Amino acid sequence: MKVAFPTNEGEKIARHASFCNSFLIIDTKTGEREMVDNPLKTEAATTGVEKDKSGGRHLGSGPIISALLADAGVDIYAYLEAEVNFLVHLQREGIDVYETQEKVIETALETIEAKGNEIQKSRFFGLGRGRGMGRGFGRRSGKGRDFGRGFGRGMGRGFGNR
Repeated sequence: MKVAFPTNEGEKIARHASFCNSFLIIDTKTGEREMVDNPLKTEAATTGVEKDKSGGRHLGSGPIISALLADAGVDIYAYLEAEVNFLVHLQREGIDVYETQEKVIETALETIEAKGNEIQKSRFFGLGRGRGMGRGFGRRSGKGRDFGRGFGRGMGRGFGNR
């Protein structure tokens, strides 16, 4: 099983994948470690894009990083913080996602290895389109149950009802 961590120096998990220096990919079977440079880091430097305090990165990191990690054969992506759309792109590439509060890579890796097969794919299904959180028919946003946009049922919202 290959596990990827966004990192700046190789010891701690970076907070955001868009602006980390690289990704540390660890093969838990062989113990092999590989550092893969983050292509968005050089893109941000050449285009002058900086972190936006509102949280927007505006680099399209989801498709780029998910393809990069899928090509490297990553099975699990461990992270501290990530946008839902970014996680959806990873899952479309067949990469499981694992949220951790542990900042040290070695400790997070031990937890992942201990859990092993318990780490299952979360199912976002696009939140906002298709399955998951939906807009409903009415003026209020519905919290959809497997119907998503257009049917938004549940939690007293959707269909314009309170």
